[in-house]
Amino acid sequence: MSSQLAQSLDAMAEDWLSMATFVDLQLSAAREQDIKTQIIVLKDLFIYFSQTDHSEQLSAIAWDLVIPLSGFVRKKSTNSDALALFNLAIQHGNQKEVLLKLIEASKVLDYEEAEDSLDQFDLQLILLEAQEKVIKQIRTKRPSLFMAEYTKGILEALQKAESAANMPTTAQRYHAFITESVSKGALGHLEQNDNASDQEKQTMRALMRSFFTYVLAITAAQCNLRLSSQLFLEQHSHLNVPRPPNTNSEELNATPSFAGQTEFLDLVNSRFHDPSQLWECGAWAQHENEQSMEESDRLSDDEPECGNIPLSPSGSVILLAVMLRDNSTVDDQGTNLSLSSRFQKCQEALMELCARTDHALVTLDACLYLCGRTIGEQQGFPPRQGSEEDLLFVQTLSSISATVVYPEMRQIAHFLVKDFLACTTDRFRYEYYSGVLRDCPYEALRTATLALVKDEMATNSGFWSIEDNIHGLLVLALAWTHEDETEADEFRVQLWIQTINLIIFLLQKFPTSGQVQDMSSSWKESFANYLITVHGREETPRAELFRMYMRRVDELLATR
Repeated sequence: MSSQLAQSLDAMAEDWLSMATFVDLQLSAAREQDIKTQIIVLKDLFIYFSQTDHSEQLSAIAWDLVIPLSGFVRKKSTNSDALALFNLAIQHGNQKEVLLKLIEASKVLDYEEAEDSLDQFDLQLILLEAQEKVIKQIRTKRPSLFMAEYTKGILEALQKAESAANMPTTAQRYHAFITESVSKGALGHLEQNDNASDQEKQTMRALMRSFFTYVLAITAAQCNLRLSSQLFLEQHSHLNVPRPPNTNSEELNATPSFAGQTEFLDLVNSRFHDPSQLWECGAWAQHENEQSMEESDRLSDDEPECGNIPLSPSGSVILLAVMLRDNSTVDDQGTNLSLSSRFQKCQEALMELCARTDHALVTLDACLYLCGRTIGEQQGFPPRQGSEEDLLFVQTLSSISATVVYPEMRQIAHFLVKDFLACTTDRFRYEYYSGVLRDCPYEALRTATLALVKDEMATNSGFWSIEDNIHGLLVLALAWTHEDETEADEFRVQLWIQTINLIIFLLQKFPTSGQVQDMSSSWKESFANYLITVHGREETPRAELFRMYMRRVDELLATR
């Protein structure tokens, strides 16, 4: 790189904000030039930052470098331009973990010299996301072959990374990229390409199956339940893998070689119909997981045991996922099961699982995610008035939502409302919202639920014109804000804010409602005490925001 550029960057070594601004100016100037000049500028910047020891700051600056990586190819790129950008990112992404090769042969990650640094993994993911954006713009007449090579490279990279001590971290950070770019992207290219031969398509599908199977194996071996179940769902959603014939007990108790663990997937496919064999399959999977962990000298001394059977949580969740999907469609008499009956059947097995393993919350969370995905793929739930079976389904969802600890619950709650509650009856909406607000001990989910209630009020006037429903939800919301009023954590503050917004909305929507007026007046007194207890007379932006809310409520109450 030019000495002048290096000197300018060195002068700002301790001022990363100025350095980021300087980098942005360099990139802006480069955008006015031809693409080869832009690549030269990017290369110089990557070389400089790859030689610094400040990995945290490097990750921050790298975000600025990723944007032009994807933007260069929007209108006028060719394959060679895109590959030049790929190679640039690969060669200069990180001094200790280098992406050696990507398209045309394979993509390999070098973990031999890796240190346990999350910043390094962050930077790898940044580079992968840049590649994903670029790959969507590449112009080629043979997209299936192109994506096959790309998938092959990632598969080889994961195989090499399996022995790395920090594989669980790596697998989690790859997950979003893998599912979006590889599974949907690759198969999307394949389906849209009428020129692809049958042999190309068969090769691609085989490669995709081996890819997902292998990722499932290495993540299940690490007992990464969420990732294992999601990848398994993705595999069956996109590949339509044919179901093998049933296996017998002798085959079940065998311990075949685990080349990609395809035997385990076949076993799962053949046993979905019998929940009573859940524990048997779980024990078999646990044995194989232990064997895999022993080989890599990472066997944990505190592996959970459930009674006399060392149940594998990951294996069990995979089985439950299969049962929940299109597999458990009939009962023992051959009668078709409704979606809610299938979920109830799965839930019974799940509760037994939770009673026998210390991974109960993880398993519940995985089941809720799978349930949401299944609902979405069913084109919505039939809004049948008065069905006790369907009501049980909704109540179970709210119960699960209230017992799960993961921060992803906000996204799951949003998903359920959009793809399930939106096409149900008013009664079911109220059951879900009130169930979560009544039972959930986690501020994050209560706050998200209140926000959803307010958002839906603006679009669903029929349901929210029922004052009793509004009153019931508001009572539940206020019960949480009244509890432990001296607590000033962020979730508590957000819960107050959402409740304030809800009250203001109700006062505007029902200006003559006695119920809303009384509840608002009661809330105002409680909130005034909260302000005095927690904020006193401090002059902070947050305290002033709360006082502004109070003034608005006073104005609305005064118009009664």
